[in-house]
Amino acid sequence: ISLGLVGSEMCIRDRHGSGLALVGADGSASTTIRGARWAVLGPGSAPRAGLLFHILAAGTPVIAPRLGRIPAYVFDGVNGFLYDPGDEASYRQAVDRALAARSAEAERALGQQAVRAVADLDWPTTLDTIMRRLA
Repeated sequence: ISLGLVGSEMCIRDRHGSGLALVGADGSASTTIRGARWAVLGPGSAPRAGLLFHILAAGTPVIAPRLGRIPAYVFDGVNGFLYDPGDEASYRQAVDRALAARSAEAERALGQQAVRAVADLDWPTTLDTIMRRLA
């Protein structure tokens, strides 16, 4: 595995094909989220609104920075792994932990927890919450 920084995106390369998807700070996804075994959020900034929810709803575990509201939905070791932005050692540790959880059973459990983290989020509930706050 080699790690590198390209612009504001952290890249992971695995010569054996790790199935890790890179999601950049600008919210672009380099691979389809549903087909990925993992999504990796870049360290530059929090993802665009909704992107994290789409990733989790697809049942894709996440490697993400402890940034903004991300820790409210990504629970370290439960549905993904968190790292400290700007700390390469913390990032490497999160990736190592994800790679250690590469069994089908572990990935399935992490994916199920990813879906559970956003199960209560839907447009009717979101709209209702917004309307109540505006009233």
